[in-house]
Amino acid sequence: MRIQSALCLIVAAMASSASAGIYTAECTNNLTVQNAGPRQGANGLRGFNVQGLDNVSFASYGIAEWEASTFGIPGTITDISSVTLVLEKWHAAFSTSSGNLSIWLTSSYGLSMDQALAGSSPFKFSFDAGDVPSGMDRTVLQFVGPDEATSPYMNASMQPVGRIATVSFTAGNAPPEPDGFVYNIPLNLIPVVETEIINRLNAGQTLRLIVAPDDISVDGVFAGYTQTSTNPITTLVRQGPTLVIDADVATANAVTGTVDFGQLTAAYNTGANLPTSIPVSFRDGGNSEIATGSGTYNPGAGACRASGPGSGTRAAR
Repeated sequence: MRIQSALCLIVAAMASSASAGIYTAECTNNLTVQNAGPRQGANGLRGFNVQGLDNVSFASYGIAEWEASTFGIPGTITDISSVTLVLEKWHAAFSTSSGNLSIWLTSSYGLSMDQALAGSSPFKFSFDAGDVPSGMDRTVLQFVGPDEATSPYMNASMQPVGRIATVSFTAGNAPPEPDGFVYNIPLNLIPVVETEIINRLNAGQTLRLIVAPDDISVDGVFAGYTQTSTNPITTLVRQGPTLVIDADVATANAVTGTVDFGQLTAAYNTGANLPTSIPVSFRDGGNSEIATGSGTYNPGAGACRASGPGSGTRAAR
């Protein structure tokens, strides 16, 4: 028997297709990068150290990575209002020198962040004069950021690019920045940076940020993503580098209902004889067609699901 027609009656409120929200995620990996490569051992992941050139073998920058899925973004990002990097201070006795740190959005996604690579890692703190004070090897790393004539770093087109944020770190365990102090660092969302972040998150890819020393003596020490100790200020488990994204997100207008193939006899009205997708007509209250589409159909349960047209809130069938 050929199925000639079907009645798919779906009554639903189709919600607005775009909404603003705050999406937060702790990094899924981080490294403290020293001249010998990523710092080894548990503290290489438990801590996130950013130390200037004066610290010699302990000089380091930190790199953190976020998987797009960990933000729980329910649709497609259409705009970003702000991105904030959050770092929690993890005071250490060797952290005695204050100074400035810089934040960079790196596009070097093809380089492995496997800590176990140790000395074979592509990430190493560079003592080259052209890489001071950040220690980032300009012959290896690439960045996305604003043009800065004074920046020694080059992107893939050999154009100078610059930092997207700076922060002043205060060493020690005394107020106003004692152990557990939380640094909220807004990133400079110039168009090229915002576009990079939107495109990579929408594609389900990773983001990588580098926090580097801007002074040769600074001793910045923060919690890493495997940290388990309690922050004495928040009284919660310390968080590793965290991103807070304020974004507009477009979501599909999903509508659901049931399909009744009433013209079929019981012998044919079974899952084996019915389709898994059906054409759907969306109509307004006056029965005027407002859109057409294709719905997925569960032959056993009779359930139908389709993406509704446009934005706004209205009844449709």
